Amino acid sequence: MSNIQYKIQEETTQHAMRQCFELGKKHFEEVESKSHLIAYNPNIKTVQTVLDLGMISIITCRRIDNNELIGYFANLVTEDFFTSTKHAKEIGIYVKPEYRRLGIWNEMTKVAEDIAREKGAILQVVGFKKNHNEELPLENGYERTETIYQKYLR
Repeated sequence: MSNIQYKIQEETTQHAMRQCFELGKKHFEEVESKSHLIAYNPNIKTVQTVLDLGMISIITCRRIDNNELIGYFANLVTEDFFTSTKHAKEIGIYVKPEYRRLGIWNEMTKVAEDIAREKGAILQVVGFKKNHNEELPLENGYERTETIYQKYLR
């Protein structure tokens, strides 16, 4: 698999967004501990609105030979309420298991960072589930800054 050719690019079409949601479901089921309690149900209309406002960047990785979507990095760029500076927050990253360990995450992250910089962001934040590839961001210059806790309220 290491000799596959792929392209990484930003995509803004609704078709690409829907394809990312299909992969997002696989990601949700793979790493989300509450996936048996909360159904995967993306709000396409809201995401399309935010995409139209230019606040979301969807970076995709596609095979060149057949255009198969093999990964995505979705990034939300917003203004921080306390500092009035723009920050980019990853809202979804996924690479199909059979394409992992090829450097795709690293490449998509670099493209996402470049686009976030172009949109005026001074900070990029990525989140990883506990015990799930936590070394990847550290290997790419990120530092661990906080721990997030969650509680199911139903």
